[in-house]
Order: sequence, then C-alpha cells, then structure tokens
Amino acid sequence: MNFVGLENFAALASDPIFKQALWHTVLLTALAVSLQYLLGLGLALALKEKVPGAGIFRSLSMVTWVMPVIVMVIIFRFMVQNGFGPINILLDSLGMPTTYWFGEPGVAFPLIIVMHIWRNVPFYAISLLAAMQSIPKEQYEAARLDSAGPLQRFRHITLPQISYVSMIMIVLHVTFTFKNFDIVYLSTGGGPLGNTEVLATYVYKQAFEQYALGMGASIGVVMLILMLAFTVIYVKLEEVD
Repeated sequence: MNFVGLENFAALASDPIFKQALWHTVLLTALAVSLQYLLGLGLALALKEKVPGAGIFRSLSMVTWVMPVIVMVIIFRFMVQNGFGPINILLDSLGMPTTYWFGEPGVAFPLIIVMHIWRNVPFYAISLLAAMQSIPKEQYEAARLDSAGPLQRFRHITLPQISYVSMIMIVLHVTFTFKNFDIVYLSTGGGPLGNTEVLATYVYKQAFEQYALGMGASIGVVMLILMLAFTVIYVKLEEVD
C-alpha cells in the first residue's frame, strides 16, 4: 500500500463513470424522495378521512415496506420478463413491442425509481397520518368558523403541524436513497451500459471487483461529505421557517 495523498480525489474529478454515477444518484434521490413524499402525503390525507376499509388498507399497505428487498426485486423482474411477464403479456396483446425492460437503457432507470416509490410510499403515508392525527381538532373547527376552505386549512394548519415529521422523514430517506445499494445491484447491477450506475454500486465495483480500495474509500468520503452538507443545510432551512 502506498500513500497517495489526494490523488484518488483528483482521479475522481476526471472519471466519467464517477460523474455519471453521481448524476444518477442525485437524480434518483431527488425524484424518488419527492414523489414518495407527495404520494405519501396524498395517501395520508385519503386515509385520514373515515372511509370504509381504511384500517384494512392501512395494514395491507405496509406489506411493501416490510417486504425484503430481494423479494421486491424478484417480483419486479418477473413482471417485466420477456415472454411470460405480465406486463409484456399485456403489451403483446395490445400489439406493442415487448422486451426485458430492465435491459433497456431508457427504461431501467425509471423502473429503479418506481421500485423505490412502491417500497417507501406506505411508510410515508403512515408516518404523516400519525402526525396529522395528533393535530387538535379544535384548530380545524376554529378555521371552519373563520370560513377557511379545505386548501387554506391544509396550508395553514396541516402542513405547519407535520413539518417536523416531514423534515425527519425527508432527511432519513434522502440518506437511505443516496447510499442505496441493494435495489440497484440486485435489479440491474448498474447496467445496462451504466445507465443505472450509482455511487453505491460504483464503490462496490471499485473496492471489491477492481480491488481499488483507496478509490472506493474516496468515493465513500465524497458521499459522506455530500450527505452531511445536505443534512445541515436542510435542517437549518427548516429552523428558519
């Protein structure tokens, strides 16, 4: 082993695969977490209403979150298999082209995002629902007496009251998604043609396939710095609000 100082970081600055993996990681995190929160918030608002079967649906919805990642990946890979996957059978019946969609450069990355959303939306929904149910009903009643509509009540009562829970969930899931390895590696391995390569899979390949431990460690340090910066900035902005 040789001490190389900051040479590994300099090499990362000119590494096109690292830049591609960084972009994919940032894009995956931004899209997945944003959509998870919005869909989870909408589902929480729906579950908050006393509709028949809401309790059963609430329990069943958590299945996707507690399901092991490998089981989820197997389900998705089966669904998009060429020839016998349900999605391809449907497309074939409509006269549309079929293929193994995880092997398509333009489709594999959106499928990764869909898997993240499918897995985590129920957790967002249940957590946000719990926060909403802790809001005193008197606040909503007072707002109704002041002729506040549903949108105004949501904006001025619900959102401020769930902001702390929202902050914790967003910070945690940004961290989880940014460093996520298993969903990408088990479904595509970073392919096809590097179109789903993220920093976590690139660290693995550098450290345990290429045995470039220094390079892998350097990528890990970059990930740590980016996550620390995001967390500090986001929490400070929430404190200001």
